[in-house]
Amino acid sequence: MPSEIRKSIIRENLASFPVAGIPAEQNVMEALLLLRNYEEGHRQAVEGEWDLPKVGARNFNQLHE
Repeated sequence: MPSEIRKSIIRENLASFPVAGIPAEQNVMEALLLLRNYEEGHRQAVEGEWDLPKVGARNFNQLHE
């Protein structure tokens, strides 16, 4: 795990526990991907809109480049 991610985890007091077959780094990256979508999802919820593909489109594109 890169040191800057490790420092952020410690600073923010986050916990990540390994699950059989899934490394802790994957858990951290999944959490970070969810947080990247938070702003758009929150905006849509406040405005009464819900376009799930639009919320997750940015991450899908990054994961499949």
